Amino acid sequence: MLLGVMTVFSVSLAPAGFVYETDKEFLTTGDFNSDEKLDITIVDKATGRVRLGYRISEDFFSTTDWRSGGLKDVTGVAVGRLRDAKRDSLALVSADANLISLFDAPSTSVPSDAVSIPGTALGPNAVAIVDVGGTNNTPLADLYVASMYNDDPANRVTLFRND
Repeated sequence: MLLGVMTVFSVSLAPAGFVYETDKEFLTTGDFNSDEKLDITIVDKATGRVRLGYRISEDFFSTTDWRSGGLKDVTGVAVGRLRDAKRDSLALVSADANLISLFDAPSTSVPSDAVSIPGTALGPNAVAIVDVGGTNNTPLADLYVASMYNDDPANRVTLFRND
């Protein structure tokens, strides 16, 4: 309670997984098949291939074959509830290829195709999945994409709202 006004705050989205980066890969976690268990993901930077490990118990994962992430030379990865409020998706960007891709993996056995998102700026190099909120907000998160090959100013940020 602040100055006689009570504020109610609730979060409808699960917290996004932190993305780790090595020289050759991105690694992250998320619930990709909506079983409420934390799965793991490896994204190969050079090829854009994605490998998932679906949690089957506290100590074990069932890994998939490599799947196409929809682009190569990946420069950024984010995870969050972009396409379905009950499961996570991956967002991948490639600056040199000028591509943004959304990757879903709801099935442990049937690969799904990545979806390309048309961008308005050049060289998407970083991505974040956040819930912006505001009027007409949906249960799904929104997508921020930073880009670096534009005219003045060279660095831009684009917001893609889920509505």
